[in-house]
Amino acid sequence: MTYDAKKKMRIAALTGNRSDYDLLSYLYKRLNNDPELDFGLIVTGGHLAPGYENSVREMERDGNRILAKIEDLTGADALKDRAVAIGRLMEPLAGIMEGFAPDLLIGAGDREEVPAAALAAAYMKIPFMHFFGGEFVPDGHPDNLARAAASKLATVHMAALEEHRRRLLAMGEPDWRIHVIGSAALDKYREEPRKSRRELLDSLGLADWDEYALLIYHPPTEIEGENHEIRAILRALADRELHVLASYPNTDAGSGGVIAEFEKYRDDKHFYFYKNFDRNTFVNTMRNASLQIGNSSAGVCESASVPIPAVNVGSRNGRRAAQENVLFTGGDPKDISAAIDTALSSGFAEKIAGIKNLYGDGESSQKAYDLIKSIDYSKIAWKKEDPLKRREDE
Repeated sequence: MTYDAKKKMRIAALTGNRSDYDLLSYLYKRLNNDPELDFGLIVTGGHLAPGYENSVREMERDGNRILAKIEDLTGADALKDRAVAIGRLMEPLAGIMEGFAPDLLIGAGDREEVPAAALAAAYMKIPFMHFFGGEFVPDGHPDNLARAAASKLATVHMAALEEHRRRLLAMGEPDWRIHVIGSAALDKYREEPRKSRRELLDSLGLADWDEYALLIYHPPTEIEGENHEIRAILRALADRELHVLASYPNTDAGSGGVIAEFEKYRDDKHFYFYKNFDRNTFVNTMRNASLQIGNSSAGVCESASVPIPAVNVGSRNGRRAAQENVLFTGGDPKDISAAIDTALSSGFAEKIAGIKNLYGDGESSQKAYDLIKSIDYSKIAWKKEDPLKRREDE
């Protein structure tokens, strides 16, 4: 084992967004339930933004101990906001880690708090485990850079796909630091109890609804003029008089523009806007939707686990590995409309019936838990290898 048998191994996980918490929530449950571990969450970022308080309550309902809350966001709609957030995060984070003294710090994904935490861990000689490294989307979004920075700072990698392992290798990471476990995002589709569509809609006060589309859209890279995509999506859905469950965007630059477009449909009885669903409600919105549309990784990576048709609009998450249930389209209104029509056709539903999700089997949390317990971090901690020497040795 990596820790003294007389002393519990201390593990901290940093979470800054409702999505990254959801991705690893079943791993956190396993860590919480292990009597040999002392586990807690450091909560920051979008969890503490006004209107998103339900995500913190869900962590507490899941039985997590919250080590600290760090309010680092000064806003969410300007390019500087996430950069400023890093500065606001670092000092209190270092103090928390000094006090808790974790034997391992966990971070997931590509938002600004992840490379910040990885850097703090490196300076404090705390092993850092990074989930979802090695992904890449050629859209120019700064999340690509943040993800790569976290990967270079990481002690060990939990990658979702073999493609991601190869990308980490190309970045100079040695193979023995990389573990391909699939995507932990899929575990909830195995674990969460099912609700019928009628039960789900009734619980949301939507007794007069039946079929619906699920809309999850986040601001793309281009801050100015990006609203044409969400405007076209909303118009295409409204023209078809589809009922729509629409998620508020992440706390990214440009989110205010997306919300402003939502407000135009606030009084439309066909639309229901929400800021945060608990995990079971969200899973069942996916299970019972006729269509998922937007530009979220939930559509690209998770929808095949149901399966349901998914339309990904624009460059954000475009060209990511996906199953045939995902239709990639540009932001032109005609292209979006054509993709919706294809997704809702009976022939398409037959085509995707029974497909398997290439991102995994829904057992990634158990694989990650077993690795966390078995890795000897003292042998691979903060000292990294010279990638040039590794290439010469090969």
